[in-house]
Amino acid sequence: MNILITGARSPAAVEWATLLLRESPQSSAAHKVWLADSQALPLGRFLCGTQGYLRYASPRFNTQTCAAQIADFCQQNHIDLIIPTCEEIFHLAAALPCELPLFAPPLALLQSLHNKYQAMDMLAGLGDIRTPETFLITGSQMLDQYDNYLLKPVFSRFGEKILPPYTARSGCDPSEAYPWVAQQWLDGEPLCNYAVFEHGKLIAHQVYRPQWGLNGSAATGFEPVTIPEIEAFSRQFGDKFRFHGQAAFDFIQTAEGLYVIECNPRATSGIHLLANGLQLGNDGHWHCDHLGSGTQHIGAGILLLFGAHALKTGQFSTLLRNYRQGKSILTNAKLLPLARMLSMASLGWSSWRQNISLTAASTWDIEWNG
Repeated sequence: MNILITGARSPAAVEWATLLLRESPQSSAAHKVWLADSQALPLGRFLCGTQGYLRYASPRFNTQTCAAQIADFCQQNHIDLIIPTCEEIFHLAAALPCELPLFAPPLALLQSLHNKYQAMDMLAGLGDIRTPETFLITGSQMLDQYDNYLLKPVFSRFGEKILPPYTARSGCDPSEAYPWVAQQWLDGEPLCNYAVFEHGKLIAHQVYRPQWGLNGSAATGFEPVTIPEIEAFSRQFGDKFRFHGQAAFDFIQTAEGLYVIECNPRATSGIHLLANGLQLGNDGHWHCDHLGSGTQHIGAGILLLFGAHALKTGQFSTLLRNYRQGKSILTNAKLLPLARMLSMASLGWSSWRQNISLTAASTWDIEWNG
């Protein structure tokens, strides 16, 4: 099959390409893979074995141009499947011609699940998983009544802008156009999962403990665990919404039980834990022979990011143990030398030009905020 993977900036896209380039019992030969992004030097551009790279216009700021470029590319290269990996998924679902084979559900479902208020209503009652009290805030005059709640924008990512209970609300300016949510504060262990669905059927699934989170949220280490209640939740989710594509959820395990607190209807780092077993047949159907995966992390970067903090807090031995016992993601990816350095330099240039953080720069041109 001819496959186009968008969001080439993400390690998830590189993982997707790597697993699809691998020959498997389900396909007579490795698939032909192209990578695409709006960045000039994303990580995936340096992956060996692909057919080429497409740089398209910003999905956020030039949506129609981006969609037209992808549509033309798909026609010229006879693309059988488009796999989005980042928030460009929303823009593509909105603007691509409906006949193009996008591995994603319709935009209305995507946007509702991405909405941190609507998602809680949609996920209520699935399995034995609870949902926290969640309220919509559309004006600053409403903030006083939610001092003991966590606050976050309805559309956000990487844990940015989250305000814990009883903290200053100066960074919160909700409105009808840009609402926030107040969510019940839960004390417990964070858990995540990642799943692949084919028209409602759960194909592949993994729960993991997130380790060493950036902004206290986006994990850089991933420890796989087995939680039957979360797998049952995922099966019911796929069946209820006839979900097609990728979905990931954040959970909190409390003394009272499991709560789901957020949904990401796109690729996440969980793909790294399933890559060895996930396969796409020549018939276009997905298969998963999950062989199991140990703890993984982002590599030596985890020591650079958290070493100083771990020393100050007495956690350096834990950090070092996590690093030594885990395996670096993308160990099977055949990246050109200096690929990571060049992609980080490109990201740093974008951060400097836009005068925003590196985290914000990684998504500023693809974000979907309703």
